[in-house]
Amino acid sequence: MPDSSSSKSPSKSASKSSSKSQPPKSTAPNTITNQQTDSEDFDPTQRIFRGLTGALMSGTIASALYGATTRIAINFANKPVTSDNLTVHNLSAAVRTLVVGMVALGTFIFAFSAIGLLLLSAQTAFNLLKQRSSES
Repeated sequence: MPDSSSSKSPSKSASKSSSKSQPPKSTAPNTITNQQTDSEDFDPTQRIFRGLTGALMSGTIASALYGATTRIAINFANKPVTSDNLTVHNLSAAVRTLVVGMVALGTFIFAFSAIGLLLLSAQTAFNLLKQRSSES
């Protein structure tokens, strides 16, 4: 009776050597090539418009978060902790500070991003006007 492991070993080594010479095939579709990824593909006026709409959206979110921050802070100030335990007071102060701080952090992240996008749009518009004036 022949040894089954010895008869299969040459075919396994042949398949391993053939798989090493061929690159593995990717099963995921390459969707990045179908999208516009380079900012040079857009017209400068499109870039300005996108920056302004991004600034408007970010500013709107920042305004909403600012209103939420003030409402949360006022709510915490109007409802003090009604416990005599010092640990409860310390933990509630820490949690309240954390909640107000996280919402305020989100507010300022969106506000600064709105300011940055607005300034970027202004710079792009200025460069476009400077380029058009030098061409004429």
